[in-house]
Amino acid sequence: MKSVFAGFVASAIGLAAPALSQDVSAEAPETPGTRKTDLEQEITAWVDRDINADPEASLAALLTLEERLRAGESVAPLARGQLYMLLVAAAPPTHDNAQLLRWLETAQAAYREAGDPADKRAEILNNRAILLRRVSRYSEGEPLAREALAIRQQLYGPDHEDVASAWNTLANLLYSQGKFDEAVEAGRAGLQSLENTADVPALALVQRLDTLASLLDESGRSEEALRIARRAESLARAELGEDHRWYQYVLNTLGQAELKLALYDEAIPHIRRTVDLRAQQLGQDHPYTQASVMVLASALEDTGKLAEADALASGAMAILADHTDLMDANTLAGFHQRLIQLAARQGAWEVYDARYAQGAAILADKMPEDHPALASFHLTHAMTLEARGEIGTARALAERWVPILVARYAPESGRRILGEMLLLRLRQRDGASALGDSLAQADAVLERIANQYLAIDTTDRELARNAEANEPALLIYLDMAVDADDADRIARVAQIFNLSDLSLARTRRDAARSDPAEQTRSAILEIARRQRLLDRRISLAVALDDQQESLAGLEAQRARLAESKADAIERFRTAFPAFADRHRPRPVALADLAARLGPADLLVMPVEGTSRGYVVILDATGRIETHRFDTDQLAPHVAAIRRAVDTGIAEDFPLASARALGKLLLPANLSAGGEVRIFGGRRSAEVPFALLLTEDPPDDGKTAPAWLIESKAVLVLAGLDGAPAPADRARGRMRFAGIGAAGPADGPRPAAAPQLASLFRSGAPATQTIADLPPLDYASRELAAIAALFGDEHSQLLIGADAAEERLKQADLSRIDVLVFATHGLVSGELRNLWEPALLVGTTEGSGEDGLLGASEIARLDLNADWVILSACNTAAGDSEAAPVYSGLATAFVEAGARSLMLSHWPVRDDAAARLSVDTVRGAAAGLSHAEALRQAQLAMIHDPALPEGANPALWAPFVLIGG
Repeated sequence: MKSVFAGFVASAIGLAAPALSQDVSAEAPETPGTRKTDLEQEITAWVDRDINADPEASLAALLTLEERLRAGESVAPLARGQLYMLLVAAAPPTHDNAQLLRWLETAQAAYREAGDPADKRAEILNNRAILLRRVSRYSEGEPLAREALAIRQQLYGPDHEDVASAWNTLANLLYSQGKFDEAVEAGRAGLQSLENTADVPALALVQRLDTLASLLDESGRSEEALRIARRAESLARAELGEDHRWYQYVLNTLGQAELKLALYDEAIPHIRRTVDLRAQQLGQDHPYTQASVMVLASALEDTGKLAEADALASGAMAILADHTDLMDANTLAGFHQRLIQLAARQGAWEVYDARYAQGAAILADKMPEDHPALASFHLTHAMTLEARGEIGTARALAERWVPILVARYAPESGRRILGEMLLLRLRQRDGASALGDSLAQADAVLERIANQYLAIDTTDRELARNAEANEPALLIYLDMAVDADDADRIARVAQIFNLSDLSLARTRRDAARSDPAEQTRSAILEIARRQRLLDRRISLAVALDDQQESLAGLEAQRARLAESKADAIERFRTAFPAFADRHRPRPVALADLAARLGPADLLVMPVEGTSRGYVVILDATGRIETHRFDTDQLAPHVAAIRRAVDTGIAEDFPLASARALGKLLLPANLSAGGEVRIFGGRRSAEVPFALLLTEDPPDDGKTAPAWLIESKAVLVLAGLDGAPAPADRARGRMRFAGIGAAGPADGPRPAAAPQLASLFRSGAPATQTIADLPPLDYASRELAAIAALFGDEHSQLLIGADAAEERLKQADLSRIDVLVFATHGLVSGELRNLWEPALLVGTTEGSGEDGLLGASEIARLDLNADWVILSACNTAAGDSEAAPVYSGLATAFVEAGARSLMLSHWPVRDDAAARLSVDTVRGAAAGLSHAEALRQAQLAMIHDPALPEGANPALWAPFVLIGG
């Protein structure tokens, strides 16, 4: 989970400073009747070298040449200018700026002596602009960069390496002034200029790609930024090598882009590698190295690796404390905030108190009293004090700092909302207001959160991120609702809290079928994006005390944008009045939720924050039961169960953990029959509820444990806003399609099911190539058995070569009611360069496909299926390590049009997967609900005397059913 009040902008010191250009002419012309001196020849030889490959050695060698020059060796003016420009280009980003400026002025004087050629004048202007950016004199540097660009365009035309370099300098200066869209366009122009030239140098192309990726990421175009960053990394690794200075720059950019999209499985290794490279090239104590260490610590904290994150962050901050001039206020405050949060999450209170005192003193010295980042730092402390029971002190802090957030942020800002909710709670707990009064005021704050989820000017993926940002405020509201025993408020906030990418996937599918509305809305989304960039630009102007562009002018732009957006939204609502009702999940009233439950059904809503949460349980009478828990209570039991099942059949399954989770997540008195329907959850969603124990485990070693599946079917809900839309065609007999790997052509079934790792679907971890994946001996038999249930005329099998990716994409799957994939399911990062979860379907030579059907490709399929079964491994996993469960393949299939899904939580033994999927489909064909059909298939495996290991949850429990 991210910082509750404010993160930090790692790019402030974590990204590479722009390289000073090495746009030096290849030849210094000889004076008529003379020949080049030895020193001139050596200088000229350096012009075409890659000084960035080993900048330290390059700088040392060039300084030796300068010593010879100052000792009196004869050199023509143009060569002298070249030498000093090479020194400027070779200097590291942290080199003394005053000396760089002296070198630049010496080069300029030499060029003037040589007749002031236009290309040299442009070179001087370009590098002077870069130096001005380094010392934060952005508005002075921009006109110099524009002049350099104009000269080079006149000299070379639009497409030239030096023109591209000038575009790059301009892009960086525009970005530093908060002109994000203009910066992106300049970055695009630089890349296009370079790509249109012949014989593009690899280093120059890597530099332009890296710049554009960074600019795209900062301007809110994260997905495009990631594509460009991956291209830059691949090119740099292949053409420059991992020891090159620019490789660590592009790797850093890639890691930042992956973090922005919460792709932790890919980001963390890339950031670790960046740290290693920077330590080798710059030194372990270099501020850029330690900036990357802080980014790594942030990612590790987000994935729950608190001890390692704390050690890295505290060590990095000890070094960065001497380089605060390189950090803006938000970055500095964010670093100190992260340090106190890490101590709090580990319960290290002496460390926490010392860090808070130190951070408060440093920030008070560096920041004005009304800075919102300073307020966020102190309010994080207030939340910690409340958790420690120091209510009066916490309230005093909130009374002091919340008004600053209210004054500086818009009403829908997550930081402002959290501050207001915290203050209301503290006033109530401190006796300054009654619980009812605090709740009534909190309702208005909650309404601002709920309205964000109905907003037309927010994309669905932004909604999921906003939901995460609002979680601390929602938990505070839930605390008050539970204290008041207000069932309606409890049910409402639990639903808002559990809004997820999965629950929004169906709305994206519906939106795709409403092209006019979606196309019209895209203009509104673009205005909203420009608003966010303008807000950042205003914050930057305040921080820089920028006198060139008045704050009043920026505020006027913001007002015009707000008016334009309001007008566009009003016209949209007039044209498409039903859009919000159809495409946004709304909280369902408590009475309506209860009415949807059968007499023995239960709705279970885990509400899991970073460190604490609740489980909310509703029955058909409308009665609500809540259990509060600390994450520390939940996490160890989830981890114990996952360790036991992830690698196969454990001899000693952790029954005690299954029972502990049952006590935390289920009601005390559980009746038999009906379904347990689950909406929400994070860590709790990593294990299927079916294996929770409803009674204490037997200690005789003979009595069967009381699994939840023995008494109730289990269904995970994709959303609560009603059932999925019915099929848009008349239903006849169900049609089936099976897609999967080819098994043995013939041969007897083994008498006993083998337990080799090679028979687990995707059971080989960290494979490097598809060839390393184990065979699936039962896949074709499984699909054939299911097809027999539907009849030949209603079945279609795509097995082996027939399941090739290119054929699958061309097949008409829109009329298939039951779709089964029996193949390898791969989580992101399981194969090198596998950037998203995928199903292995294979390909044919020359097709242009890679044989992996990724989540993004699945989402674009045209499905209309009642049921999709992924008889493969890990298909319930999220997009990445810290992403919510079901955010990967599950979300993709729901977005493609699947109404219900059967997925697996861990590697599934091949024969067990085949049996469970066949028996579940058979039960559904006989009239059972999908959830009950899966339950009966699991019970049959548990109680089969011919399969004694079938009673182990590792074998029978991996599958989970997701429905509407």
